[in-house]
Amino acid sequence: EAAEVLAIATACKDYGNRAFKAGDPALGLEKYQKGIRYLNEEPDLEALPEADRPAFQAQLDALRFALNNNSALLALKLETFDDAHRFADAALAAADKPAATVKDADRAKALYRRGFASVRLKDEEAA
Repeated sequence: EAAEVLAIATACKDYGNRAFKAGDPALGLEKYQKGIRYLNEEPDLEALPEADRPAFQAQLDALRFALNNNSALLALKLETFDDAHRFADAALAAADKPAATVKDADRAKALYRRGFASVRLKDEEAA
């Protein structure tokens, strides 16, 4: 089940990427959010061999980060700044998980997106 959830959520991310590149940020955001909903089902890692669980959890956390960070970008494009702020927060929370392997440059993108959304929401202090 866990591998299936990862595969479906990854397919949603890929579909969202294609939609964004084709100029349809609303569809891209919809697909990213669908991927997040699958990840929120908290796949059961108990069925995996114990030695494989940390690496698999790292994959799930990285995908959760990417889906939320991409969602923040598209929400900014769609000028839904409350959503952008929330998605960037979720991305940063995923990046802070112990198993997460998020690059500093990607974390910086999430911080920028959250800050940009805060400015657009007239919350300069949070920015």
